[in-house]
Amino acid sequence: MKKLLFLLIAPLLSFVLIGCDKDDDVKPIDLQLLEGVWEVVAEGDQDVFRIGCCLDISTDPQNNFGSLSGNITTFFLTATDNKIYDKVYGWSISEIENHQPLLNVVFLGDLDSLDPSESSVNYKIIKLNDTHMWWQLIADGDTPIIMFKRHSGTSSN
Repeated sequence: MKKLLFLLIAPLLSFVLIGCDKDDDVKPIDLQLLEGVWEVVAEGDQDVFRIGCCLDISTDPQNNFGSLSGNITTFFLTATDNKIYDKVYGWSISEIENHQPLLNVVFLGDLDSLDPSESSVNYKIIKLNDTHMWWQLIADGDTPIIMFKRHSGTSSN
């Protein structure tokens, strides 16, 4: 009798297990957590943001054309916690793929240079929480991942 009951239940369990979809478990990323000061802790074989670089990410309250956007000012900290400012970037998110925002980062120029420059790099925000963030470079071939941690000792001003 137990074998018969098992034979009847086994096919039902297989349908239940097959019916579960991993995408159902993926939670949308809360982009309100993006704003703040983040420090690069793993640069992932890319040369835009280096280990020890801090990103002061701010959002644009205008939100032009329905996309979320803002600025990134990068800096490094000296041993005495003084900021040495480095570069300025603009960023925007206008598309989300599989619950992961596609982030376009545009280099606007060096803070110490009078020569404006512009180049663009695209990332996918893989994960974002209160303390850590992961970006994956969108490129042909290798797709390095950059890991950030929220910098608690520095205010964004």
